[in-house]
Amino acid sequence: MADYTMVLNAGSSSLKFCVYEKSAGKPWRLGARGQIGGIGTAPVFTAKDESGGVIAEQILASTVRDGRTALETLANCLYLRSKNFPFGRLMIYANVSIYHDCVIGERVILHSGAVIGADGFGIAMENGRWKKIPQIGRVVIGNDVEVGANTTIDRGALDDTVLEEGVKLDNQIQIGHNCRIGAHTAIAGCVGIAGSTRVGRYCRIGGSAMIGGHLEIVDNVEISGATSVPKSLLKAGTYTSLVPISLHQDWLKNASHIRHLDSLATRVKELEARLADLERKPT
Repeated sequence: MADYTMVLNAGSSSLKFCVYEKSAGKPWRLGARGQIGGIGTAPVFTAKDESGGVIAEQILASTVRDGRTALETLANCLYLRSKNFPFGRLMIYANVSIYHDCVIGERVILHSGAVIGADGFGIAMENGRWKKIPQIGRVVIGNDVEVGANTTIDRGALDDTVLEEGVKLDNQIQIGHNCRIGAHTAIAGCVGIAGSTRVGRYCRIGGSAMIGGHLEIVDNVEISGATSVPKSLLKAGTYTSLVPISLHQDWLKNASHIRHLDSLATRVKELEARLADLERKPT
């Protein structure tokens, strides 16, 4: 692990910075330098390596009013703490959290409150207690991806959690560890996808759909809102499991009938067989 320190020089219209890093047994060295320019107007964040090559360039989503706001914005740019962030041009709104070693593509939009790379829900029972399983994978986000406000994308346990190019995520979505979302798939708000599920390309998932873990969903699948998906979908098409809304008293009656569908189907088969026997007998 390396230690980092930052030297700041705030001016009237820009905030310049240098980030120095120190590895064990080695002296401090310049890791990155750059500035937030255009304070009070349209700010642009740039960072360069020690040789002057641009390693990050970002158009900020909102106006940086003063040096304090610029400093807060810089503190949110956590990718400076890792050399594994090949950032291109992107937009990061306020209060976005990006954990270590994640990879973000170009022209990506991360809306407020999004959390990229938090630990996946990996626990195991041992001697009557839950034991945390280290999550050592990454989150890898392709080009032209948009992640909605307060959406969480967990890092992989061993393999990476991957969003391929062009994926569009609405607000308040949970993507579990080791999931893979295929290119140009669109997912509406409040969807939950459990870990290790693979969603194909060009899929559309309606709001509040719940998708189980370790499933396979092929390309060009459409899932209606509030649908529960407990098994893999291996054929393209539209899938719906939501019971239509009804008056509560009617719903209670229908739910009661649903509980007896199996026995009712058995009785119908028996009646059909008896009717067939009667029809075969001469009159």
